[in-house]
Amino acid sequence: MKRNRLFHRVAQSGERVDALVQSAKSYLRFSLLWARAIVNIRRGTDPTFKVDGRSLIVSMTSIPSRLLGIPITLDSIFRQSVKPTRLILWLPRRRFPTPARVPWWVRALARRGLEIHLSETDRPHDKLLPAIQAHPTAIVVTVDDDIIYSPRMIARLLDGHRDFPETVVCHSARSIRFTSSGNPALYETWTLNDPALHTPSHKVLPLGVMGVLYPPASLHPDALNAQMAAELAPTADDLWFKVMALRHGTKAMLLRPDSTVATAVPFSQKVSLWAFNQHAAGNMQQWCGLLSRFHLSVDDFQD
Repeated sequence: MKRNRLFHRVAQSGERVDALVQSAKSYLRFSLLWARAIVNIRRGTDPTFKVDGRSLIVSMTSIPSRLLGIPITLDSIFRQSVKPTRLILWLPRRRFPTPARVPWWVRALARRGLEIHLSETDRPHDKLLPAIQAHPTAIVVTVDDDIIYSPRMIARLLDGHRDFPETVVCHSARSIRFTSSGNPALYETWTLNDPALHTPSHKVLPLGVMGVLYPPASLHPDALNAQMAAELAPTADDLWFKVMALRHGTKAMLLRPDSTVATAVPFSQKVSLWAFNQHAAGNMQQWCGLLSRFHLSVDDFQD
């Protein structure tokens, strides 16, 4: 018995040491990536770049708790093989009344092409809606603030856009599902990155985390109704964008995977099983509300 307790304590000590080592490695990686982003002065946007005469805007939002690590995400956008025309970071005005209140390490990246705009709301929808409202003829790529994107993320989205210019294209998606009786299936049963989603379809739900490209005029005009979005999908921006695309007749498509990889910024918000379940439950509630409000059924999602 004593021997078993001794072995158990030794095992626990080893696990703690492993955790400390991994934490130290993550901290070192974070520090090196952060310093690289701040020290680099090479411009990461190309104001002259056009796609068939249209600007290419990369748009994103963030929150105060993630601003420390956001230079790492921004640096991965600046290092893209295809430089966007503009890179816009939308921050809520109620948190940052003036640009001068934004932390210096974020403002410092303006020299590389970052534009900091203040939005009137504080919702995830701001990654797309203010951009398409202000720049209705532009192609908009949305990204998340806690991801390190591979250098070909934008290039691959543009390849998909050129092949399917009227389709929303993405690097990650779920397959929208209904039960045999026509009721919405639970969100957690929606297949992630199903190979069947590699063709344009109304069943494709683009997920913003890995990057999504929206062609000009791809969403229903109601998409810009901030009050309606806050009422029906306050936290489910992906679902709001999907329904607004569907109502406008715009399909979506998942790009075929290749060497393109995206990884999380060290120490950024982690996805736990609890968080996923809470997210899934919230998504289901908002999804059913959207279907009811716009009188949508399984038939509307058929190809």
